[in-house]
Amino acid sequence: MKEKTNGGKFMEKLREFNPAAFASVMGTGAVAIASYHYAGYLSWLREVGIGLTYLNFILYFVLLIPWLLRWVLYQKEALEDLRHPSKGHFYGTSGGCHHSSLRAGVGDTEKPDTCMVSVDLGGWF
Repeated sequence: MKEKTNGGKFMEKLREFNPAAFASVMGTGAVAIASYHYAGYLSWLREVGIGLTYLNFILYFVLLIPWLLRWVLYQKEALEDLRHPSKGHFYGTSGGCHHSSLRAGVGDTEKPDTCMVSVDLGGWF
């Protein structure tokens, strides 16, 4: 039996990349929003919310790279996940999950709509 090289292991992990990984982005965004919202009670939560927002932004793009590579290199497997009865539901988190978290810390707090940033890639596929 042949042992896989590092490149082979990476490609295998990429082929098996699960869209549910984006649920972590959605959860981080929810905590960022809650932290920012409750900053009126504990002022330090504002900084926590802003920090989590930036972390969430980075996490989203870190996960977006293997997700897009999987669509390019392993389209058959990606389409199978899209049609899967449980995995398919997580594609909703992959495109717009960061949408809510970016509202929390960036922009004018008096005008919440000014801090809306969205890159909804989920609708493209």
